[in-house]
Amino acid sequence: MSKIKKLLALIISRWSTWSLKKRLIFGGGSFGLIIIIYLGISLTVVSRSELALANLRESIEREPVCHENCLVTRSAAEQMIAAKLEISSPLQKRLTQYLNDPATSLAFKKELVKISALGYESNNQPVYLKDYVNNMNGDPAVQAEIITLFKQDISHNPSLISNFQMQINNKNVSVAKRIAALKALVALGDDSLITYYFTNLATSSDVVFQEELIKAISNIKNKAVYFQVDQLLIIKNLALNPQTSAYLRADLVLLLSDYYNYFPRETIAVLKNIYQQAPSGDAISRAFAADFINRMSGQKTVVPPPVSTSQWDAYYNNQ
Repeated sequence: MSKIKKLLALIISRWSTWSLKKRLIFGGGSFGLIIIIYLGISLTVVSRSELALANLRESIEREPVCHENCLVTRSAAEQMIAAKLEISSPLQKRLTQYLNDPATSLAFKKELVKISALGYESNNQPVYLKDYVNNMNGDPAVQAEIITLFKQDISHNPSLISNFQMQINNKNVSVAKRIAALKALVALGDDSLITYYFTNLATSSDVVFQEELIKAISNIKNKAVYFQVDQLLIIKNLALNPQTSAYLRADLVLLLSDYYNYFPRETIAVLKNIYQQAPSGDAISRAFAADFINRMSGQKTVVPPPVSTSQWDAYYNNQ
């Protein structure tokens, strides 16, 4: 510190003796040195963030699920990267490259969305995420994550809805991809899509896909407007179809409990049909129906069928 003071004292004592040219050269050189130091520090900070991002990718793609120490390390990296994300164009570009790289794992792409949510406000979606959501070739699972974390009202985006519906309707891709597109569509929060959900529920033959459709219907926010009495007929026909799996039939009975709040008489009638006409081997659905009827009437007028331990085990294991 004393050496710096002596140097400053020397410069000040000789400043008055220097020519104008010498003063300009010294001043310009000093300013340039300051700029170089500042840029060096800035580049070092950005490089640390980019290096942390690269290390995080390697960690997640090597070990998608980790435990305590690993989680602490990853959380620290996430916070450091997020803190620099909004102010660092190079870091944004590197993140965008990872996001659009087909070789990047789904787990790390979701991690990139999470970091973006930490770095930006939920109503300040960065451009690179907006572009990804609207990308026809984007991964619907990642798009659903973006839509969920950034709560912007994009539910009435016709092109986006059409994109997800095209992927859902494509029977040439795996059920997993169709379900991912369905979840992205549901994340938009457009209640008017309930008709589309019911159409697919009635015509699909894949149980896992149908279960996701039932979840979508159950998650309709404005049920008072979008639940319609004629939808009960679709539920009834599917529940009484001998080809319908017992697990799916039980889900349909549980869905009917939502409809009771708006159409109590009609809902009870459907539940009685299920109790009386469902396959005798499906004790779970008939027991659910009997229990609901009794609870709503306040009387034990319907006798639930006996359910064995093995039947409960099969139900909870989704068999």
